[in-house]
Amino acid sequence: MMTLMKFAKGHSPNRRARGFTLLEVICALGILSIICSSAMVIMARNIQSSYNVTMRLRALEVARENMEQILVLDRIEEQTEYGTSEIYPAIEWESSVETFYAPLEGQTWARARCLARYKDMEDKDQDVELEHWLCRVKAADMNSLEDINGAESALFRTLEEAVEYLGVDEQDVLSWLENGMVQTPEGYFIQANLQLYKRTQGNPSAEERDQQAVTGVFLDVADPDIEAGLEAVPEPDPGTFNRRGGR
Repeated sequence: MMTLMKFAKGHSPNRRARGFTLLEVICALGILSIICSSAMVIMARNIQSSYNVTMRLRALEVARENMEQILVLDRIEEQTEYGTSEIYPAIEWESSVETFYAPLEGQTWARARCLARYKDMEDKDQDVELEHWLCRVKAADMNSLEDINGAESALFRTLEEAVEYLGVDEQDVLSWLENGMVQTPEGYFIQANLQLYKRTQGNPSAEERDQQAVTGVFLDVADPDIEAGLEAVPEPDPGTFNRRGGR
């Protein structure tokens, strides 16, 4: 009889198993959401970092290939080329060979500059730039290069002609003038400077602004006496030079 009473007391139908309260469930869900959101932030940052590193390596590859193409040449000349990578269409590139004056040495050098540009995950432009000093330029080579630059730069009389040549809006050209684009004293537009500002989207470097052309010729004028009041430019020899600085 005693055993039966104890059994009945231990299995009373009025006694229920204790579960989680509403407050405990809310606290658990709050902790779980904090952990999940932190994990999502870390994953997003890892994806962004991985994308940026991948694009930077690809841009470096494009710039290095362009530099190697310049270095294998036996003879070089001042030039600027730009385009879009065939392998990585999201990467734009620019390669140039230009002269650079070193004030500490008092000498002029030729250097190759290869740039690759891409957009990161935040849609901001990022650049990878390689630079290589090629050779020392002699005075005779500099004179020849200056003659070529002056002879090849065309002049445009009006804003409309410049806009039609570039295929841009008038407002773009006017903004370039405000940003330091050089014209002739008569107010004519110089082809080389227009190309520079279009290539750099209106924001050339300070060095590029200092190296702008200051003269040119009209392509549709045969009489040299009426070419914007400029002296006739003699036909120069090809402005090329080898790695030792001699043509």
